[in-house]
Amino acid sequence: MEKDQLSRKLAVILHADVADSTALVRLDETLAHKRFQDTFRRFSEIISNHDGVAREIRGDALVAEFARASDAVSASLAFQATNATHNDQLSDDLKPVLRIGIAMGEVVIADNTVTGEGVVLAQRLEQLAEQGGLCIQGAAYETLPKRLPFEYENLGEQQLKGFDDPVKVFAVSLKPGEVIPDPRPKAPSETSKPAISEKPSIAVLPFTNMSGDPQQEYFSDGFTESIILSLSYFKGLKIKSRHASFAFKNSSHSIKELARELGVQYIVEGSIRKFGDSIRITVSLDDANNGNQLWGKRFDSKLEDMFLLEEELTRTIAGTISGRIGENLISVSLHKPPKDMQSYDYLMRGKYHFEKCNNKDNFIARDLFEKCLELEPNNLEAHAYIAYTHYADLLDNWSDDRKLSKDLYRQYVEKALDLDPDNAFARGFMADFHLFFGDLEHAALHVEKAIELNPTLPDGYYLKGILLALTRRYEEAVEYAEMSLKIDPHQPYSRWFSGEIYRSAGKYDRAIELFRSMSHIPPSVHGQIAACLAGLGKFDEARAEMKLYLELARDQMPNYPETEEAWRTIWYEYLAYLYEEDSKILFDLLLKAGLCDSL
Repeated sequence: MEKDQLSRKLAVILHADVADSTALVRLDETLAHKRFQDTFRRFSEIISNHDGVAREIRGDALVAEFARASDAVSASLAFQATNATHNDQLSDDLKPVLRIGIAMGEVVIADNTVTGEGVVLAQRLEQLAEQGGLCIQGAAYETLPKRLPFEYENLGEQQLKGFDDPVKVFAVSLKPGEVIPDPRPKAPSETSKPAISEKPSIAVLPFTNMSGDPQQEYFSDGFTESIILSLSYFKGLKIKSRHASFAFKNSSHSIKELARELGVQYIVEGSIRKFGDSIRITVSLDDANNGNQLWGKRFDSKLEDMFLLEEELTRTIAGTISGRIGENLISVSLHKPPKDMQSYDYLMRGKYHFEKCNNKDNFIARDLFEKCLELEPNNLEAHAYIAYTHYADLLDNWSDDRKLSKDLYRQYVEKALDLDPDNAFARGFMADFHLFFGDLEHAALHVEKAIELNPTLPDGYYLKGILLALTRRYEEAVEYAEMSLKIDPHQPYSRWFSGEIYRSAGKYDRAIELFRSMSHIPPSVHGQIAACLAGLGKFDEARAEMKLYLELARDQMPNYPETEEAWRTIWYEYLAYLYEEDSKILFDLLLKAGLCDSL
């Protein structure tokens, strides 16, 4: 793997600069350089303690990356306080003081160097800060939990060099008499060893399709997903989700870089080649602490024996990571595989089409899931995904018979739960079902059960966030949204539902960021983006986004609404707000964005 491969991601970027650095250098160039380096060293340690990464130091400036704005702000204020104390103890006038800016945006990372619009914006914000001060972007401000002991000074919208649109800016400081919250416990770094009591963490990278046929990509992806699912049943292991691992598909990062990005200690990678009725799988297990391969093997098998091979792989990987993992540590047996190879093939192909988020692929996906059930009637995943295809039909008005779609949605989601009442995914599906039909009480019961059954599943957290948002408990809702994103920032439904939570809370910048980070954006989400832009007063952009939504709607809706009331019926049903006024707020924003202008 090449180390110079580019990586693009959304991140919170911190840019810090030494104020009046030229004047300090003129006092004593050698001493100034030494103190700049010491200042950034101390700041880097605080950044690391707050779950950030100091990416690079550029002379008299530092660039760092965080997953959360709250961590970036806490680290900045903690440093400014300690640096003031440190400088007070110096006997001369050469006292480095930092100005800090924090922004959110897409960045490019290569060889630990970070570039992109987010870095430039953070630098421009830093230039607005006072010496020893901190300025943040409005979008970052909106993600900060209001329980934090920070004071905010609204500096209004500022026209920054290199940016066409003005940027809302806030100066941040610590409230008098308050203390900065302690940083959250830090996840193990690439060089750290887990404590005896810690669970070994592992990520399974997407297996490479070596069949020479791009149409077989779903097969290698499906096999990878099956390994991830099976490993998740080992209580002694902490497994990264499918969406987290698949975010690095085709990446050329080194094993250590991938492990750092994913926050794991072990990496599984491999390839799969399907030819005729035979299959060849090559797999290796690597220790990211030192880059050494712990184990590697090639498997040749008939397709009909693939599930026995999957079980062997799973047990071997788990046993290699920790010899202490045995049958007594497995609270449930491995997930029972499909009885028929063809049913498995239908299931994997169905998932591939379902995630395309358009009406044609949704129909293809449902047909494939139904074929899976013809061969294996009790396949829980197939029932659950068929339910979701009907849910998608309702959300984006792809159904030509909404009553029938609702009945089928209910039928399949209830069957999935009947097959396994202790399955957290099935509980999440049922919670989502009750949310759509406005039964918040039963939705809450299934959400709590989903979290209880699997506290590492993001679904339970973003669904609870939706519940809280529907009842106007926005501050708590946002916290649950961020919890789901922390568990799995790459899961598309975490981004979709979290975006809805932020939009409901009136935090439109953050909602837009989450919606646009989805790899496949459903048509209705384009409508929500338009509503958010209207909420921000960006009406030209809102109308452009609405135009895209309406074009998709005309192309994909069998019954395109021809009246404002018909549109209202669809969108009022989209989220079952406890208060009708909240549905009206969303619909009014859609109207301002131009939903019914052409009627």
